[in-house]
Amino acid sequence: MKNMKAHIITSLILVCLIGSSCSERLEEINLDPNRVEAEEAIPGPLFAKSITQSLHKNNFSQLLELIADFGPMAHYFATLYPTAFAADSYYDLEEWSRFGYWSIYWQSVGLVNDVLSQTDPGGEYENGNNNAMARIWKVYLMHKLTDVYGDVPYEEAGQSGDGLINPVYNTQEEIYRDLFDELDKALLDLEIEVPGAFTTQDIIYSGDIEGWRKFASSLKLRLALRLRYVDPDFARTKAEEALEFGLMTSNADNAQEISGDQRGNFGSPIYQITTNLFAFGQSFKASASLVEYLKGNHMYRDGGAPSGVDPRLTVLIDENVNGELVGIENGHTAEYYDLHPEFDSEGSWFLFHNNQYEPVTIMSYSECLFLEAEAALLGYTGVSGSPAVLYKSGMEASMEYLGADPGSFPVDEEALFNSLTDDEAKLERIIYQKWIVLFPDSHEAWTEQRRTGYPIVLKRSGDDYELGITQGTIPNRIPYPDWELNTNSTNANAARENQGGDDLLNKLWWDRKTLQDGWE
Repeated sequence: MKNMKAHIITSLILVCLIGSSCSERLEEINLDPNRVEAEEAIPGPLFAKSITQSLHKNNFSQLLELIADFGPMAHYFATLYPTAFAADSYYDLEEWSRFGYWSIYWQSVGLVNDVLSQTDPGGEYENGNNNAMARIWKVYLMHKLTDVYGDVPYEEAGQSGDGLINPVYNTQEEIYRDLFDELDKALLDLEIEVPGAFTTQDIIYSGDIEGWRKFASSLKLRLALRLRYVDPDFARTKAEEALEFGLMTSNADNAQEISGDQRGNFGSPIYQITTNLFAFGQSFKASASLVEYLKGNHMYRDGGAPSGVDPRLTVLIDENVNGELVGIENGHTAEYYDLHPEFDSEGSWFLFHNNQYEPVTIMSYSECLFLEAEAALLGYTGVSGSPAVLYKSGMEASMEYLGADPGSFPVDEEALFNSLTDDEAKLERIIYQKWIVLFPDSHEAWTEQRRTGYPIVLKRSGDDYELGITQGTIPNRIPYPDWELNTNSTNANAARENQGGDDLLNKLWWDRKTLQDGWE
């Protein structure tokens, strides 16, 4: 029965891809990824469209990125139909997934490039603050893209509107080092007292320059720690610069869209998927990895365990038809699910983010506290507290945002953290908690898993599990889309060769932490 449903779902995907609305969309992407109406081709509308394009895409692309592709690798979501959705089975993603993610981000980069050229010194709409805001947003877009594929076009990215349709690729190292330069330039250019910044077109901070300064510096710390295992000295330098400049200081500083009711459209991608793509959304359930961790049913690498039931459990996870909170284990075969039809009704879905007007969080104050906790653990200067204090503060900030009661924890998390004697055990706790606060940003959670090894994902084995083409190992990257390999073959193939191939197990440049055997 499950296999039959999987074939139906796959057919629905194909209908979407070849149907009029989807085919027209693909045609638009192929012909001109930067196309906008003439009246919108000025900095404000272009900037707003770049943000909404990358955060919301369309319902189908959002399903693929947030839930179907990166969701299982982040262990936020698990699919009941492994033959229809490849990511949870460790197989190559279908072209509609690889092309959809690639093309949507290129559209957003092309739009923000137009903003930069128009607001640069001497541009028709010259404005230092608007230029700096666009520069920060481009850094955000490009770090997302390179963290999926590795080497990608960067210096020549998003310029098809200018006739550059076969851009040369840059290495991930080149990209990352320039991202820091771009953030540094933006931080210097942002001036609070200078008027004329985007207001209504800035759907993140509504023209609040101080908000953009904190976001840029916090993003810089995220990128710096990304490099701690590949270039620790450079990572420390850039992290300490970010810490000295200043980070987000409360949930009011969160980088997130203004709420959907203010924008007049949907705010929550999970709501969009549940409401508008019901058949697809119901193909997934909350991952048992996440649900059981929140319940306190988890063992850390050192044999320790969470202190009890996390207060965020009942805020994040919805009850099933039996009034229970049940996650579905990732990676089972279709045959296994055929033997367990009860999972259709007994698997839980998500509650908090399944709200029509819930805004998309781009980066949060609670994430910043966990980044700072890791920096403190490494002995970086400029941190605002001890690793334990920052760790506990990160949990409290998350609970405050979600409306959960931190006082319901059975023990003092700061004291428990301080009782640990091994720095790796402390890092493990920090990253597990960051995993919770990143939800539902599956992309960033999967990226952190690759960087640190947490959450621990053991190599799969046994007849009940899909081993895929990786033989049970969680993927390290996504292959380039066939469309890119066909249309920009010389440059794309050079990038494949530079990275040692183009498969799921090729590690990215910054992915250099040594993990223990069997621990993926």
